Amino acid sequence: MKTYRLRSECFGATIYDPRKQEYFFVNTEQAEALKMLPMSQADVSNLNNCYSTKLSDDISNGKFAELLSVLQQKTAKLDVIPTKYPLPLDSLTSPIRVYFEISLMCNGSCTYCLNSSGHVRPNALTTDEMLLIIDQLGKDGVFETRLTGGEPTMYPEFELLARSVREHNMTLSINSNLVVNESTLNTLIDLHPDLLITSLDAEKTAHTKYRGKGYDLIVRNIHLLRKANINTRLNCMLSPESLPHIERFINEFAPAGLGFCFILSRPAGRGQQGFSPPSLSEMIPVMDMLEQKRKEFPQTYFNTSFHVIMERELTIGGVNLTGCNAIQKSFNVNSDGAILPCAFLYELDPERFTLGNIRDSQCSYSVLPIWRESELLRTLRQQSAQCNIRCINCVQFKHGCLGSCIYMSLYSQICNAPDPYCRKSIDAFS
Repeated sequence: MKTYRLRSECFGATIYDPRKQEYFFVNTEQAEALKMLPMSQADVSNLNNCYSTKLSDDISNGKFAELLSVLQQKTAKLDVIPTKYPLPLDSLTSPIRVYFEISLMCNGSCTYCLNSSGHVRPNALTTDEMLLIIDQLGKDGVFETRLTGGEPTMYPEFELLARSVREHNMTLSINSNLVVNESTLNTLIDLHPDLLITSLDAEKTAHTKYRGKGYDLIVRNIHLLRKANINTRLNCMLSPESLPHIERFINEFAPAGLGFCFILSRPAGRGQQGFSPPSLSEMIPVMDMLEQKRKEFPQTYFNTSFHVIMERELTIGGVNLTGCNAIQKSFNVNSDGAILPCAFLYELDPERFTLGNIRDSQCSYSVLPIWRESELLRTLRQQSAQCNIRCINCVQFKHGCLGSCIYMSLYSQICNAPDPYCRKSIDAFS
């Protein structure tokens, strides 16, 4: 039976679908109705009638009625997860997802690696500390923990940590380069994560130039994961070499049930060296093609870095959620305990953009004190919303420009360099 999870918010609740790693919001009345199930059919009809005639009040965009229906039919169930009160009034109760870097060890050397992985951070967290953090993330109401690196499978106690995420009733997602041996692949298959994300840059020559050897092994392992019915997503960097192959890449892997995320390179980590992304005029036709592929493969997950730009402002019950998910809805914890609003911002200026350390006495291995109380994070949330609003109000948005993010905006300001994904910034520096 399919399970949804409900977490209380100051404006109502977040509803999370663990199978799809998707979520939506409901208001207080809707949240209370869901907690009171089962309801009489008359009460269900009254609620649905209310929100069909007052669409502006339905912040779920119709998903509340769909959820109510499957719960009433008992084809799905709803878990109400514990919440720590008092709830914050200017943010979500806690992150929806936490990216947990368990080690920087890596068997790859991607030229655009955001955190220059390949070594162990000084003063790295112990396994016991990481287990304590996972325990706290579950208690904090986090829906999903994504184990990242480096290459997380290289950490000796990787399997123990992954199983702990599941034991604490969180969605388990894993970032792996899949340049792994048969034993490690079998471990991944046995863990059966809710989502496994790997990197494959559309075509072997393009992939090898930026990520090194392993393309054929990754493709082999991808198909073995799909054979085991593991939800798998391909991250593809948008480079001058990969762009011509994107359509063929989708046509090859979409029928096998793979999802896609097409990523913009960023001047962070090793990616600072030789940062030279494709031009907007080169990328926009590819983005147009992706929209056509969405229609051709309606069951396939498609996403791009440009989709961090929300096409309208989203404020719910006084909580402004406009802007990049990395600051408004998710968090990063490094393998030395540093808590980050965004992994890219940390690489831009570690001292300026570290929010604190999860070992600090105020945290006690919980992310909530910083998530709810950090003044720096409040400022970054406001800046993220303002950046998004500037994009959607710009006359060039959707007309030769697809928008940019807070990281690229701050990079441009701090480094006095153009943001190649923002037409106004390009023009200002030309």
